[in-house]
Amino acid sequence: MTSSTKPRKQCAKCPWRKSTNPHEIPKGYSVELHKALKVCIAESPSLKGLYAPLHVFVCHETQKDACVGWLVNQLGSGNNLALRLRVRTGRIDGNVVTEGEQHATFADTLPAESRLPAESRLPTEGTLPAEDRLPSEDTRPSTKT
Repeated sequence: MTSSTKPRKQCAKCPWRKSTNPHEIPKGYSVELHKALKVCIAESPSLKGLYAPLHVFVCHETQKDACVGWLVNQLGSGNNLALRLRVRTGRIDGNVVTEGEQHATFADTLPAESRLPAESRLPTEGTLPAEDRLPSEDTRPSTKT
């Protein structure tokens, strides 16, 4: 798939838009199906999934194109390396534009009453899980004698 000349716009009821009430998403909204889309979210900054099949968050309106809000999130702070490679090689069209304020995490796209617990949310840009962090100077073993 190659990039079109004109960027594809985010649909009016995209769940990544802060102004969208998920219960108003057309074509039959389901909280359980929405939660199941978590499989489409990269485990940033892990390389896991780089050589595995890419799970694509499909637009609820077109039912065929990748969701614009998801693309922008995963190409940006979501740090989805597998998606970046597919966009770079032209397999997925990344020529898109969002409209309005966007949610920062997948958990935030869910209705407030059914959001995932904070501990299950993926790290935000600039943070790493503890096991991926380098020890800070004050926790490294001392080499002084």
